[in-house]
Amino acid sequence: MDAQRFAELWAGADAGNGNEAEAVGKFRLLRRMALAENRRVIDCLTGHEDTVKALDAQIGPLRPGEDEITKLQAALSQREQEAVRLADSLTQARRELAQAQQELSQVRQRPAYQAAGVSSFSALDCDGWISGRLLQFLVFVAVLLMIAASCGVRF
Repeated sequence: MDAQRFAELWAGADAGNGNEAEAVGKFRLLRRMALAENRRVIDCLTGHEDTVKALDAQIGPLRPGEDEITKLQAALSQREQEAVRLADSLTQARRELAQAQQELSQVRQRPAYQAAGVSSFSALDCDGWISGRLLQFLVFVAVLLMIAASCGVRF
């Protein structure tokens, strides 16, 4: 098969030919060329290097070149590495979140005075050095002093 003739017919049938009757006629000739070789048109387009070179010379390659493919593969590799790094960061963040949630649930289970930071050795414990009765007395005296101050009593 004449690769140059095949490329010319393909370009006339495909590359923006405004005359539809001429384009159809060229495609029919193209099809007949392929049938004469006992092949499909698509096999003629992709199967032989000489045909591909002739098509590239006639209508220009629209597929990426080797250097473009190499650049794209490098960019893809870089994106894959970035995705792995982000996945690792996400895993670490999830671990930290789980640990923070566990600490929060432990804080919520403590009594309110312990969660507020008051130590267990405090005035709220009756077993400590300040008894519960003494605490009640001190609160009573403080309330009396506030009432007296609001009434204008001076000491």
